[in-house]
Amino acid sequence: MYIENYDQHNYGSTFCLATCTLVIARYYGYDDLTMQDMIDAGVVRENDGYVLKTSYYFTRSSRKSLNYSKITDEIDDDHPVIIYMGSPYGGHYVVADDYSSASASGITVMDPQDGTHKQLSEAKFSGYDILGYYTTC
Repeated sequence: MYIENYDQHNYGSTFCLATCTLVIARYYGYDDLTMQDMIDAGVVRENDGYVLKTSYYFTRSSRKSLNYSKITDEIDDDHPVIIYMGSPYGGHYVVADDYSSASASGITVMDPQDGTHKQLSEAKFSGYDILGYYTTC
């Protein structure tokens, strides 16, 4: 499985979850989907990137407690995983699509902050905790 690299700043600094939603929808077959399509469909709010319809293009679970082995199980089943990191000051989302071990340093994510793949431990903002994940299918 491989999730395409995509930089959220093509749309706005607060579009990390919207960007994760876009690349996962494209992974699941919506090849020509654009952020503007998602805005026009009412899935994403244009002014701030808030995702209004979380299961419009694919099914997304409610947030689950952090469990690295469950994340790797989802990846083994070819399901991208949205990982949420947060602090009292805000949050950030990335998409996990590969791993070498069931740990923060072993899980590979596409980070929409700069549109590149890296280890989850490298994507974690200073002062943020990895708080949970969402499964997709």
